[in-house]
Amino acid sequence: MSENTAAPVRVALVGCGPRAEGHARALRLSSDCELVACCDVVEDRAAAFAAEWGLRHYYSDLPTMLKDQELALVDVATPAAVRLPVVEQVAPAGVPGLLLEKPLAMRPDAGYRVLDLCRESGVQLYVNHQLRFFPPIQRFQEVLRAGKIGRIRMVRAATRWSLLEHGTHLFDLVNFLFEDALVPERLLVQASGWEEQAGMPECPTHTAGVLTTAEGPRVYFECGPWAPSWPGTINAWHQAGIDIVGSSGVAGWSLNRGWWYVGENGRDEERYEHDALDDVAQAALFDNIGAALRQTSPTLEAAAIDVPTDAARSAWSFQVVMAALRSACRRSWVDALTPVSDKDVDRLHEVMPEPLPESFVPPLSPVPPIDPATPSEPVVPAQPVVPPES
Repeated sequence: MSENTAAPVRVALVGCGPRAEGHARALRLSSDCELVACCDVVEDRAAAFAAEWGLRHYYSDLPTMLKDQELALVDVATPAAVRLPVVEQVAPAGVPGLLLEKPLAMRPDAGYRVLDLCRESGVQLYVNHQLRFFPPIQRFQEVLRAGKIGRIRMVRAATRWSLLEHGTHLFDLVNFLFEDALVPERLLVQASGWEEQAGMPECPTHTAGVLTTAEGPRVYFECGPWAPSWPGTINAWHQAGIDIVGSSGVAGWSLNRGWWYVGENGRDEERYEHDALDDVAQAALFDNIGAALRQTSPTLEAAAIDVPTDAARSAWSFQVVMAALRSACRRSWVDALTPVSDKDVDRLHEVMPEPLPESFVPPLSPVPPIDPATPSEPVVPAQPVVPPES
């Protein structure tokens, strides 16, 4: 985070639940943004949050806050199911920027409506994909860009959480590692079960499938309790990772242990603790957005900046996830960029079996993630993966 002598970008938080705590910690670390107010439909919760974080202003009515406060950014940390009503109130209010927690929405119609509202009103929309701001992940992107494992042939991404809970992060990170250059073409997805846990997105319990990309690798993915388990952690939230096969080596990253690669001409790795960097990365995201808002708003000092969490790039992962649900519903290949309707999701819910019992304990996956070879093992260049005709 660089020092900034300009007046801070004024931020208000909407939603004062558990996720808002992480945003507040990051805003306290930010050198460019300042949290000045909060809002929650439960007034006592808003009051308690304001007292905890030393805020003079708290509200239980969003229009009142938008009228009273001169804001540059509204940060929405509510559950995904209620984000569209918030956007419908913020978009016409003249606030320059809007940050939403991921996923963009739980249903396709709501997500497309959010994108349309912000585009029509001129609001700069951002989605909270803070993993893009982890310095080790940025260095891993540099490893792939430098061709350390040759031309990338195949990607496998997995998380033990659902498609709408962690899947959006996972797809966004895959696209980030490819410098946002992947062009999705088609999807084939299978799903089972249905998640209806309080506070969690409603979606299939487990999804598995393949995404084809134009002139890029196929991306195989699993989201759910039967996905591969990653060694070295007891925190289920950290069970997510990506394996990459190149023409001259292999590489991987997982949320709980960092990244590594083994290639013809060398090997390297970087271990880190996710929780130790999460607030710092979140603060860097806020600084990045603050600088971007100074560029686009006539009321703020200008600064040229690119925002890797903007609407266009964030919509990529949302569209892929929605198309995955459509494929699971139709049980066939679908075009990844064709808009999806709520009817597809409703139909998928109808054909899915009953939710798994609370006592269900998923087995450990029999297929472990790719792991680096030990120093005594020879490094064998990976062979190109030739997918079957589909």
